[in-house]
Amino acid sequence: RDKELEAASKYVSVAYERSMADEKTAAGKMYADFSMNDAQGTSVKFSQCIGMNKITIVHFWAGWCKPCLKELPTLLEIYGRYQKRGVGFVGISLDSDGKVWRDAVTSNSLPGWQLSDLQGANNAAAQLYGVVYIPSMMIVGENGIILEKNVKLDKLEEKLKLYTGATR
Repeated sequence: RDKELEAASKYVSVAYERSMADEKTAAGKMYADFSMNDAQGTSVKFSQCIGMNKITIVHFWAGWCKPCLKELPTLLEIYGRYQKRGVGFVGISLDSDGKVWRDAVTSNSLPGWQLSDLQGANNAAAQLYGVVYIPSMMIVGENGIILEKNVKLDKLEEKLKLYTGATR
């Protein structure tokens, strides 16, 4: 019984911490910067990825996550249609196994910046942005303002049309 209470308490604590992080990085707020390695092991600041594009899709995912992998073809198809309209792409992996992550990046030909700290569910960016499930996406404007959080794949194109002024 004590172990059950301890586990429940830990879960509530993590959920509370993530909800507080979510408030600090809510839509309408300035993004929070962090550094993380890319698939080649080079440290990249998130700020390097933002501002290069009109808007940036930030995709939280993992190579072991079946729903994440299932949505990748549609996500990449949508991204491909909007890339020329100034849309950038940053993938943040919640993998803990570097080989699984790098293999998923390569086999799926993932574009843009692909970042991970290989800390799994304890990924620093996921904690910073209050991510509690994957796949999860947010959209950040070139000025660094978080435009949308928790964007689902079925709403992504609608949001991209809105922020790029596209009619298709």
